[in-house]
Amino acid sequence: MKKLIFILTLIFSAGLTAQQIKVSGVVTDDTKGTLPAASVLVKDTSNGTTTDADGKYSIMAKIGDILQFSYVGLETKNVKVTGSAVNVSLSESGVALQDVVILGSRSAARTVTESAVPIDVISCAY
Repeated sequence: MKKLIFILTLIFSAGLTAQQIKVSGVVTDDTKGTLPAASVLVKDTSNGTTTDADGKYSIMAKIGDILQFSYVGLETKNVKVTGSAVNVSLSESGVALQDVVILGSRSAARTVTESAVPIDVISCAY
């Protein structure tokens, strides 16, 4: 009987250590301003999310997993999950952002491009 209880205890305790918990927190910058749309990923998995407008996030992870936090222009930070609350402050990256190039195109066969505002030419056939 003691062996049966011992074996059942081992089986159920192994399942408890692998359980995922809901981890939540706030992502801020050096000035304690919240970061909307910051990326939060569980490292080495496809599980990820982004922060809301207030910099808050929630994600399912296991104790011991590594959460990777990133934001454009700030350094990426890796934090080990030790509980259900993980708040992170990201610092500025030493790398300056390059120029942003925006490309746009319209099909000449479908648009009048000589006007101040492009006009779509659509032919209707009955």
